[in-house]
Amino acid sequence: VARLHRQGGSLFRAAWDRLAASGQFLTEPVTWNVNFPFEAATDWGVLATRLAPLMYGECFTPVGGGYRHTKGALPYEECTEEGTDAAALLRGDVGVSRLDLRAFGQAAPALAGDSFPLRM
Repeated sequence: VARLHRQGGSLFRAAWDRLAASGQFLTEPVTWNVNFPFEAATDWGVLATRLAPLMYGECFTPVGGGYRHTKGALPYEECTEEGTDAAALLRGDVGVSRLDLRAFGQAAPALAGDSFPLRM
């Protein structure tokens, strides 16, 4: 809880400010996938990312009449491909990926720029 209080507010505020200033936020019916590192790097930033090609496998187990999340840490260490949300998390940065369900499985234009200019 102390770690969350120490870094959570500034990480969230920086991601929100960057999205709001991008001119892309809330202009189209898309989902913004924002990933926060467990421990931010001293020079962390908010980076435009794409989803890492990771397979999570079975994350839920039937329990009683519902399901329980039983997967521990997600396999981010398996992907160090630059520009992915996993690589951003491993480095200690905030990763922001634009997810457009209308474009999944189709060729889609890349986000403008490899990273946002914001650095802390």
